[in-house]
Amino acid sequence: MTEEAFGPVAILYPFDSFDDVVSSVNHSKFGLQVGIFSVSLDHVWQLFEHAEVGGVIHNDVPSFRSDSMPYG
Repeated sequence: MTEEAFGPVAILYPFDSFDDVVSSVNHSKFGLQVGIFSVSLDHVWQLFEHAEVGGVIHNDVPSFRSDSMPYG
């Protein structure tokens, strides 16, 4: 969970609250994109509003890219 992986990797761990999820995202040294799998649009919107990342991907992996798009 501390190194960037270039392959199909999924890391799952529990949280006590969704605020802890956002905090964990913001304390990572990575931040290009984040993927969230959730049926709660409130959680998606909260992550979109508060995550310090370049993009938020809902119900898909964070691999969307277009080489003409700036990141960061």
